Amino acid sequence: MKTPQFIAEHEVLCYASTLILTIAEGSPTAELFNQACLLCEHPTSEEHDILEHWIVTDWLAKKLAARGETVDEDFAGLPIWGRTNHGQGIEEDDVIIEICDAINA
Repeated sequence: MKTPQFIAEHEVLCYASTLILTIAEGSPTAELFNQACLLCEHPTSEEHDILEHWIVTDWLAKKLAARGETVDEDFAGLPIWGRTNHGQGIEEDDVIIEICDAINA
C-alpha cells in the first residue's frame, strides 16, 4: 500500500528547479532549451503556474501525466514533474493524494 508519505519519500527523487531554470535561460542545445521552457509553463491553465520542478520515478511521472500534471517523461533521460504547489509537503498535494486513493482502492 502506497501512502502519500511513501510517494513523497520514494517516488519523488530530487529537486530540479535550479537545473531547469538554468537550462531554460540558455541551454547549449535548442531541443533541451525548448523542453526546459515547456516545463516552466503550465499548458492548460494560466491559474496554475509551475512553481517547482522535481525529478520523479517513471511510475510517478506516468501517474501525474494521466492526471493532467505537467510532466516531461524524457528531459535528458529524466522524468521531470512541473509542480504547481509550493509551501506544503508533496505528500499534501491533492494530486498525490488522488494517486494514492486510486491505487489503493
